[in-house]
Amino acid sequence: MRVTISKEGIPWAMAAGRALLGPMLIAGEKCGWNGVALACLAVTALVTDIFDGVLARRWKCDTPGVRLFDTMSDTVFYLCVALALWIGQPQMLRAHAGLLAGLLALEMLRFGVDFAKFGKPASYHTYLAKTWGLSMAAAVIAVLATGHESELLSLVLVLGIVCDVEGLAMSLMLPFWQKDVKTLRAAWLRRKMVGTTRTPRRSVWPTDAGKGVAVSGLLFGLCVLMAAPAFAVSSGKASYTGGTEGVAGDTVGTFDRTSIVVAFYDSPMWSAKLNAAHAEQDKAKAAGDQKKVAELNKRGKDQQKLAHKQMAGNTNIDNILETMKPMFTAVEAEAHVRTIVPEGARIAKTAVKVDVTGLLMDQLHADANTRQSAEQLRNFKKAHPMEYRLTMFLFRFEGD
Repeated sequence: MRVTISKEGIPWAMAAGRALLGPMLIAGEKCGWNGVALACLAVTALVTDIFDGVLARRWKCDTPGVRLFDTMSDTVFYLCVALALWIGQPQMLRAHAGLLAGLLALEMLRFGVDFAKFGKPASYHTYLAKTWGLSMAAAVIAVLATGHESELLSLVLVLGIVCDVEGLAMSLMLPFWQKDVKTLRAAWLRRKMVGTTRTPRRSVWPTDAGKGVAVSGLLFGLCVLMAAPAFAVSSGKASYTGGTEGVAGDTVGTFDRTSIVVAFYDSPMWSAKLNAAHAEQDKAKAAGDQKKVAELNKRGKDQQKLAHKQMAGNTNIDNILETMKPMFTAVEAEAHVRTIVPEGARIAKTAVKVDVTGLLMDQLHADANTRQSAEQLRNFKKAHPMEYRLTMFLFRFEGD
């Protein structure tokens, strides 16, 4: 039997494929796939999201059904992304719980309003929504690839809230369902042209959307069934990661990032580095080298801002890890671990975790006061994540 696919069906297939990448992402995260593999799935989804619309317009098959199905596929994929991140990095989502709750509440309100008024989700594809989609994809790719929080994440959540407010306003403004309304001004002009009379709803879904939803629903179900075994892997058993069997005996050392940042900047090693910088600055002043003095002042302020951002958890700690590399080797031998990573970093699900925060603080010669401060911050972060996040956010800007 010969199967032929018309080019008009390709945008449908691309949107359906994007939805199906969602369960694959969840299964990959559950099985412990590496960050590059997960990021590649997100990049593939982004490419299909860009080109399904481009091809649909080029081939003049950009129907309301295609646009609606495109919106639904985006929703399914990013819901799966959220679940995958919850599986792999729950602490990151907890840190943004307030913004996430606000965004989800607005999303549900929008769907409720759209269904009550139009009988189906809106599909405006505004410029703001496109910007949100691209920035969200960039943030997701960065998080999946690095295993660390992206500085874009807070901005993406705020942008999503603004985008939902815009979409809600447009739904309230327009008298009946319309696709591809790019801005609030465009929505207002369309309202003025058609008046405020609401047209009756003849069909809840566009005719061509029904076929796409049915086929995608079947494929989605099959994909979930195929991914289900990933969730059946018991602790201590091998899981398969892109064809490579994970080793159940792997032991990984983990450390509390905030505690190490506190200990590093309060360590004798850092004090010696600061003293050397001050001596260099005094020497430049004595020599009348104002250019050198200005350069050293800028370097000091930049370092202070970096330390504040690292304390707030808003940037990487690569400079600290690089300096501590010899210490890691000693701690790996003492703790009998294969490698050392920050808490929350992506590791194999079968790996055994060993907390080496105390041993690393020993290497930094942390005194009792430093240890007490670090422990208090660590306990506060666990007990009150939202308050901790707000405190660190304000602390970050004290150095600016």
